[in-house]
Amino acid sequence: MLTLSLTKDWECSRATFCHAMKPESLLGVALELIQHLAKPGRLPADARVGRWFRERRFLGSKDRRFVSGAAYAWLRHFHRARPRWSSGLKRAPGLPEKLDPERNDPGTILADLATLSRDGLFPWSLNELIGAARGLANPPIPPAELTPDWAEGSWPEDAADRRAAEWSLPRWLADRLLAERGEAEAHAVAMAFLEPATVDIRVSLSRTTREAAREDLERAAGAPVELTPWSPAGLRLHTRANVQSVMARSRAALEVADEGSQIVVQAVLPKPGDVVIDACAGAGGKTLALAEAVLEGGRHGRVFACDTNPERMEELKRRSWGSGLERAIRVVPVAPEGPFPGVLEPADLVLVDAPCSGLGTLRRNPDLKRRHGPDDIRAFATTQQSILRRFAPLVKPGGRLAYATCSILAEENDDIARSFASEHGDFAEWRSPWARERLPEACWRGNWLILDPWRTRTDGFFLAVWERQTGSQSLHACP
Repeated sequence: MLTLSLTKDWECSRATFCHAMKPESLLGVALELIQHLAKPGRLPADARVGRWFRERRFLGSKDRRFVSGAAYAWLRHFHRARPRWSSGLKRAPGLPEKLDPERNDPGTILADLATLSRDGLFPWSLNELIGAARGLANPPIPPAELTPDWAEGSWPEDAADRRAAEWSLPRWLADRLLAERGEAEAHAVAMAFLEPATVDIRVSLSRTTREAAREDLERAAGAPVELTPWSPAGLRLHTRANVQSVMARSRAALEVADEGSQIVVQAVLPKPGDVVIDACAGAGGKTLALAEAVLEGGRHGRVFACDTNPERMEELKRRSWGSGLERAIRVVPVAPEGPFPGVLEPADLVLVDAPCSGLGTLRRNPDLKRRHGPDDIRAFATTQQSILRRFAPLVKPGGRLAYATCSILAEENDDIARSFASEHGDFAEWRSPWARERLPEACWRGNWLILDPWRTRTDGFFLAVWERQTGSQSLHACP
């Protein structure tokens, strides 16, 4: 029998209704936000939630915490709740038959929340939720049908469906994880993704010390700040305390970055004076860390930050401005296809931090379970392979090519690395000495580095690195 370690993913107290709004009003607002998030959207959940709250400034801080906690509980555990009560619907005539599991109307969402409340995965107990539901002007489920024995003992009858529900994953993803990692490891990884994510900070050690930054953050947060166990530049908070004031005045001395992301940069060993190409720079979190490394000791290294999105390039410029790191960074917009701009140089290190499903970040982005399916994974894999092939010729002989994703699936990780290696005999696998000395053997699959919240208490990352053999011809660009 599979077990689930129940976790609380909210900041308000379950013991009492400690809000300015009445419980029924809070529940109505939460149902409204969840129904909004249930609709397809271009933006990730955190951006949609932020925008939604900005349009409803009447909500106080405690009310916002409750409503956002309710919404993220639903996003995180939807694939557990919906199969449970819908299975019960087939076997228990007492449950309202008008509920349609294929819809996301207020009735089905309230049924989800009631199931989560029963399992201790919602800010309120089931009795508290029932009390609030009875106060609604137009309850989406008749109060008499929402009872304390709601969904009791209900699970899908099919073993694979039940496994997916217990892991709170869509069936396709649970099946994929099981096939790739085996029962014990897949279960452990799935449960770890249900734990709340920490807030990790990368400290620019060229501008301040980790201990000084830690003291500053502790004063601002009013909560303990830990040193990350693997990254020598990382700090960790276990609360979502507002530390924006410290971040705003840090001038890039402090950057929010999961420790897994920090490990990837450390592991590829950018050295002082290196020429580095960050092939998919995005908003530049890893770019800033690379720039600090190549400037260490007063050296004049360069980081070419490439991306196809001009908006992300502008964000990188904003983040680096005034930090001193901007003197090493060359922002290079690139077209999706065709020759590279002539400004690029053969590089000591090319990092392809490829666009991916992001399924390694499910602790903090649980909406990705609903946003992506198998077709999306295949599309990402095609793009990843293309980018890796395209940038490989920019590695100078003796230099390194690094491929990284924040995915946990072999189709985006192992399969891409294996395919690239079979086509490029002049690139030999390279195992990071930095990571080899610091990380446990469980993090390695041959020479590939595997991080996830079960192994390392980080987001999920994959890293493969190759060294280009001397004697290879280095190309400046390729079509």
